[in-house]
Amino acid sequence: MVYKYKRRTERASWSESAMQAAMKAMTEGQKISVRAAAAQFDIPYPTLHKHIIKGSATKSLGRFRRTFADAHEAELVDYLHKMESYLTKSDLKSMAF
Repeated sequence: MVYKYKRRTERASWSESAMQAAMKAMTEGQKISVRAAAAQFDIPYPTLHKHIIKGSATKSLGRFRRTFADAHEAELVDYLHKMESYLTKSDLKSMAF
């Protein structure tokens, strides 16, 4: 994991709350167009259009998805700390996947 990551671009600078508000304004309240909602909430039009089709306002960069949820990852880390003297590297890999 990169611990000292410094963002180089402003891609995906919109927030999930702005995306939810834009989607809500389009469907429920104001009934405005996709382009008008994108301009009003400062979200790129293609991004808003894609999220409306998908039906989700979650933000994700890249094609990779997390394998474990936070709770499962913490549980695995605790277990590995307990078992680190007994397991080999190949055992850890097979357990993780």
